[in-house]
Amino acid sequence: NLLLADASYPVIDSSKIYKSTDGGFNWSLKFKVGDSEIPTITNSIFDYNKSWAAAEKLYSSSNFGETWTGIANSFDVLWALDICKEDPTCIFTARFSGQGFLSTNGGISFSNVNHPNSSVFFSAVLFPERDYAIGMFNNSVYKLKFTYDVTVGIVKTPGIVPDNFILYQNYPNPFNPKTTINYSIPVSGYVSLEVFDALGKEVYSLVNQKQYSGNYKAEFDGINLTSGIYFYQLRSGKFSETKKMLLIK
Repeated sequence: NLLLADASYPVIDSSKIYKSTDGGFNWSLKFKVGDSEIPTITNSIFDYNKSWAAAEKLYSSSNFGETWTGIANSFDVLWALDICKEDPTCIFTARFSGQGFLSTNGGISFSNVNHPNSSVFFSAVLFPERDYAIGMFNNSVYKLKFTYDVTVGIVKTPGIVPDNFILYQNYPNPFNPKTTINYSIPVSGYVSLEVFDALGKEVYSLVNQKQYSGNYKAEFDGINLTSGIYFYQLRSGKFSETKKMLLIK
């Protein structure tokens, strides 16, 4: 599968995103952005279905470009964009000016990471590890160091590894605002543990990485969520299980 974006100059039509499923021989139109250009499209190396596009706003797709959604708290005139190669919940995007934006929760919220000189221009960015990115400004290359707090923690716990996948009920439940989710994986592989609201919208990605077989404990802090019913889902290989939890503030 391939994704391709174009630009519309002069702006007489929408810029478009196309998709090919045969190595580029044939292309089908998937999305009209309504902007003059789409400078960057990128995918997560952990899940190629998750795609992001930078344009006048930030757009995301969870099905490799079949459908696209604008991020509610997006920013104007985006240019550079990359997903962290170590942690797919971390996203860095930037305007052509010296203004950058960092998300550590899969695009739910962003914080400013700006160049001290607003006259520089963001041309491109690479996000190799969780705590830094490489940005190109004008004719120079800079290393951007990120410092932030993480509201979740994943700990490998002792005990006999079971023969099957197990997703335990969170505790305490109901909770306010912190809770613990235990799970066990019998074989090493890519693991995702995500939290969804009652409408099925993902609100937090707790785990999105390769893990070795063992027992794990995920600490989740719902301080930024409203009271209500939430679901958490564990996926690894062909295994998938979902459980319900209740946040009461």
